[in-house]
Amino acid sequence: MLSIFAHGLAIVLDLFIIFIGARFLLAPSIAATGYGVPAKADGDSAYLAVKGVRDFSLGLIGLALLAFVDARAAAWFMLGAEPTASSHSRRWSTTSSRPRRTLSR
Repeated sequence: MLSIFAHGLAIVLDLFIIFIGARFLLAPSIAATGYGVPAKADGDSAYLAVKGVRDFSLGLIGLALLAFVDARAAAWFMLGAEPTASSHSRRWSTTSSRPRRTLSR
């Protein structure tokens, strides 16, 4: 029972990553706003396209591993791909336009 649930959850997660990638390819400014960082009209199009292709391909690779190899390979792939996605989130949070608070002495 747990194995069926785990496989189903992995498939749903891979499909969600594919959805995110497709959204960045088809509607980049809407996707960026939904992601939490509105895109600049004059300079973020290449970045958004690269993010869309990356997410779409990572989702497809995850599904292919589940379908043609085994769950262990897919799990290692997801574990290895996770720093790529989370480093992107950290990058956006450190380049915010909001002023940072500093401690005064």
